[in-house]
Amino acid sequence: MREAWHTNNEEMYIIPENLNTTEIYNHKQIAKKGTFLCPYCNAKLYVKSGEIHGTYFSHLHGESCEESKKSELRYSKYKKQKHDETPRFPQILAVMKDELEVLSKVYPQITHSNGYLNSDFVTFVPDISLKINEHKYAITIVTNITSSTDISKAKNIKKQREYYTTLGYEALFFIERSNLGIDIDKHSLVLWESEKEALTTQTSDTLWEEFLIQLSPMSDLKHILNLPLADLNVKSIIYHTS
Repeated sequence: MREAWHTNNEEMYIIPENLNTTEIYNHKQIAKKGTFLCPYCNAKLYVKSGEIHGTYFSHLHGESCEESKKSELRYSKYKKQKHDETPRFPQILAVMKDELEVLSKVYPQITHSNGYLNSDFVTFVPDISLKINEHKYAITIVTNITSSTDISKAKNIKKQREYYTTLGYEALFFIERSNLGIDIDKHSLVLWESEKEALTTQTSDTLWEEFLIQLSPMSDLKHILNLPLADLNVKSIIYHTS
């Protein structure tokens, strides 16, 4: 398992990936002294390391409690979901989590965690589970969209959105800015299918739509904005940069 309760800092601790030999040894030593406890059954955790599973926390003799087993399954599913992301993905995720950590210290109504630590998620697991007051968000970062992966990613994004919605979460997909394509002459964005599926309707979009409708008849708006459809449908897309 990746997570443990750090008894000295009194907070959840996620063991880093790609630790060097010295760091692994140090983690093993402080674990022996009772630094890490299972956040589910409060048992003492040890640190193990290997080529296949990397560095991870383990119960004595590998006798994991049921909740930690479920967490391991969620993490395994999550890693499979992220297998084709670019090397920039971990840095982008780390920056986003750092920003949320700062915000959560300023605004107590904001709470967040790694998606795989949230037991609500089973079929799909987001990168981050975020809660602001009573509003819940499932945040997913998308970095690797190509002509060969676009259609499958678009279908996956659609399935994830539907799944998270059934759980009462608003799905937010952050697309890496390197995928941004602007048609200068047409004053428009050219989108992958994945980007289309990642579009969201926020409060500001509804306000923009109401504002535009008040400006001019729909026929004029269609001509001025070069709309492909008669209906005006304002949506947002969220890009991120490393």
